[in-house]
Amino acid sequence: MTPAVVRGGAALSEAIEGLLAADREELVALFGRSAQLGDRHVIVITAVEQAPERYLRRTAGLLKWDAELTKQWSDRVEATGESIVVLHAHNH
Repeated sequence: MTPAVVRGGAALSEAIEGLLAADREELVALFGRSAQLGDRHVIVITAVEQAPERYLRRTAGLLKWDAELTKQWSDRVEATGESIVVLHAHNH
């Protein structure tokens, strides 16, 4: 399987920089449009959403999120036809 290519503008760059600079684990959803170009799947990111703290549970070495957050993001994708990339970043 050929990996997807993810592209975006300032919002994507800021999200990645924020994840790398974070002092704890974080969860971010990247929303965008996707297309198949030859053997590559390309996703162009148009929006970034950091998971709200109320949906996260942090324990020693683990980050878990509520099913409600997954449902909200899934409902958005189904309603808009967007694609989603979920980034779960560790601080080490």
